[in-house]
Amino acid sequence: MTTRRSFIKGAGLLAGGVLTTGMAEAQTGGTTAAMSMANRFRELLKGSEPILAPAAHDVLTARLIEAAGFPVITVGGSATSAEHMIPDVGLITITELIEFAGNIAENVNIPVFGDGDDGGGSPINVYRATRNFEKRGLAAVMYEDTVTVKHLAGRSDLVTKGQMVDKIKAAVDARTNNIVVIARTDALAERETMEQALDRGAAYAEAGADMIFFSGMNLNDTPRAQGIVKKPLMSTVNATTTPARLKEAKIAFGVYAGQILQISLGAAYQALQELKTTGLMTNASKMSIPNEVYAKLTESAEVTARARKYNLIK
Repeated sequence: MTTRRSFIKGAGLLAGGVLTTGMAEAQTGGTTAAMSMANRFRELLKGSEPILAPAAHDVLTARLIEAAGFPVITVGGSATSAEHMIPDVGLITITELIEFAGNIAENVNIPVFGDGDDGGGSPINVYRATRNFEKRGLAAVMYEDTVTVKHLAGRSDLVTKGQMVDKIKAAVDARTNNIVVIARTDALAERETMEQALDRGAAYAEAGADMIFFSGMNLNDTPRAQGIVKKPLMSTVNATTTPARLKEAKIAFGVYAGQILQISLGAAYQALQELKTTGLMTNASKMSIPNEVYAKLTESAEVTARARKYNLIK
């Protein structure tokens, strides 16, 4: 696997000012490549500032996130579903989630957080899923307390608190490489009370979850929630929420779930509209990634050097 330092050096991003040495070391917490990605993530969680993790919808986007200096990459269920041409309603399988996130994890050298949805069903499924997420190099995985098919007609059903506790216990028992287990409760999103949501979060933390995500919780309420569960909190972040606000809200891990994908699609849509209307892409091309950066992300120079070594080219 290409190491992060060799990739960045080979890409010329350090020299080009895209990523400074100081930023790289600060974002990785001074950890070494020998440390597992899960432990690197755990080291990051010890920091005083929220971890910001944009979501990647393919390997090139993941490498851009890495090159920009972000310390963690998110691979969400919504993007994975979209890339498989299905809506994010629980139709994606646990195998597809593992394969998609694993492919990204294998091609970067910073921690990758993956969405495990319901873990495939029962606690035994969660046990197997956790083993496979670890084998594919994921640093963290999240399991939620909704049933498999979700968000239809605006509602989802929840598994019982006890059922979810058993899933968390299975995930904790399964890990061999210290993968971070994140428990998500949709209690608030599914119109349960704040007290019910907090009760679920506390139970999941007690079962061994390393981090809790209260889906649908207002940032005004998260400091109280963190005091109850006494574990780091995750939150999805919108485009206007500042890191300072996340810190104030006691959020340790901020995930930008779909913004990069939607922005990318928006840029492509504008380019196609311009081409269809004018026959040109003059304005849209201003947003293009430079050819040399694209070549560096795809490691064209490395392949060329290898081809020269093996006498394919002179």
